[in-house]
Amino acid sequence: MTFVLASKFGTPNYDNQLSAYRRAGKGISCYQCSNYQFSSGADKDSEFEKKLLFDDGCHFSMGSWQVVSVNCPRAAYNAEGEDGRLFTELKKLMDVSVEIFKIKQSCMDLIMTKNGIPFAMQRPKDPFTGDRGTIAVDLEGLVYVIGIVGVNEMVQHHTGKQLHESKEAFRLAIRAMTEMELYCLELSKRNNMTIVLARAPAETAGQRFAVADLLDRRYYDYAVNVVKGNLDEGLQTLGKTHDLPLYYTDGTQVETSANIPLTKRMEIEHVFFPIIDGGNIFHIWLGEARPDPQGLMDMAMKLCMYTQIGYFAFTRDITVSLRQYSEFNKKYLAGLESLDALGENFPYTPDRKAAWDDLHRLIIEGNIFIRIRALNALEVAFPYVPDRKAAWDDLHLLIVAEDPSVRWKTAIVLGKIFPYVPDRKAAWDDLPNLTKDEDALVRIGATDALGKVFPHAPNRKAAWDDLNSLAFDKDAFVRRGAASALGLAYPFISARKAARQTILQLVRDSNHEVRI
Repeated sequence: MTFVLASKFGTPNYDNQLSAYRRAGKGISCYQCSNYQFSSGADKDSEFEKKLLFDDGCHFSMGSWQVVSVNCPRAAYNAEGEDGRLFTELKKLMDVSVEIFKIKQSCMDLIMTKNGIPFAMQRPKDPFTGDRGTIAVDLEGLVYVIGIVGVNEMVQHHTGKQLHESKEAFRLAIRAMTEMELYCLELSKRNNMTIVLARAPAETAGQRFAVADLLDRRYYDYAVNVVKGNLDEGLQTLGKTHDLPLYYTDGTQVETSANIPLTKRMEIEHVFFPIIDGGNIFHIWLGEARPDPQGLMDMAMKLCMYTQIGYFAFTRDITVSLRQYSEFNKKYLAGLESLDALGENFPYTPDRKAAWDDLHRLIIEGNIFIRIRALNALEVAFPYVPDRKAAWDDLHLLIVAEDPSVRWKTAIVLGKIFPYVPDRKAAWDDLPNLTKDEDALVRIGATDALGKVFPHAPNRKAAWDDLNSLAFDKDAFVRRGAASALGLAYPFISARKAARQTILQLVRDSNHEVRI
């Protein structure tokens, strides 16, 4: 359901707890408010257990006292190509930020002594005892945030290349962020306040910094070469308005218009998540089309399992240029909607042969998204297609498709249409290949299929052996799928004692996703 919402509206955001640095099971950790990351554990907070159980009204409070964003490109302009000086300039900006934090702290201390924030400082009564609880907002737990803006433009000016254009630029960005993160720890100890590094939560800061550098004669010649956006239009109105179509890239993100695959973007940006521990976000730009929700789920599962990205969103464009909206896109979107309708209405279609010919063509010739959508339609249509052997031949070809998401969807469909397959032995012979696929997502699909196919399996002993093997797979989600499949298959398993032992093993699995 969430991926349907993501496809339609670009909501919700996703919090990935699987990466080791998120410390799942060792405390609590969550992202909120676009990119703010909150975490706590018994090793950080002496009252962690009390807050976790709400003892005596104790509770966690998320948020920060103050955010100050720093202009990273300006630090590069002042560094004049020297790495050491760049790190020094960045630390100077952080020192200025701390001075602002101190002013804020002094102001808030004064306001609190005058009871100037009564809502945050209220102590609600216990409904049973009438005693006053702890203060509503744990003010001591709030942090100070240094926001990062324009790392891409910083390395572009310093090295001549953007983040995605050279390893030198990429390595410099990692080094700079690591230097800043370590300096945050030093400043926190020195000033007795918790200071964290985060992607700037105010996206407009990128525009403000870019315009400010263009207006400053010291930096104009540097900024004009690296700012992003509509430079021609922006320069024409420079000095007349500050609301210009120009900006520095937010945080440590790759420039939005960079002509690189999504996988390359992930490869670059995921490295920064453990470093910028105050909060970060990864955007997957969907454009104006509505991709298949199951395709989005496939992508999200891989992202969570194989990258360090802790927080991400499928972000849709919210503007449409009607003049430039091509006929191809219109036909493409209409084709996807027609595919859905074709599957739903296939049993009632008067000319099933013509409908099957269209479906067959899309399964064989379509791109990845269309193939998956066509497989969805075939799942419904299979019992009614005029030539089931031809339909099965299509499925058989897709079992060895290059894209793992297509193989995953093929496995799911195979499990559901197995009773109608004309050659069950051939279909059965394909399942072991899917259960041993190198891609975990495909094995998840095969596990689901195995549970559904089990009552009809020509060789139930072999089916049990495969299912038992999947229950000990290295991937937790495959083991979780095996647990569900065992529930379906259990009445038909002859080796009940061994099956019970496997189920007990899954119940005691170290990963909570499996135990669920």
